[in-house]
Amino acid sequence: MALSAGTLRKRITLQQQSLSVDSYGQQVITWTDVATVWASLEPSVGRELVA
Repeated sequence: MALSAGTLRKRITLQQQSLSVDSYGQQVITWTDVATVWASLEPSVGRELVA
């Protein structure tokens, strides 16, 4: 399936969750940017589920 560059109109950033520990010893969830790419966003239809 060929994908034309014209359909990639949205810019999205992929992030990765990481755990760190603050000065009180508590775990803190932070998100780090992994990549920013062009994408085509399409709505979910039917019984498509996000995993």
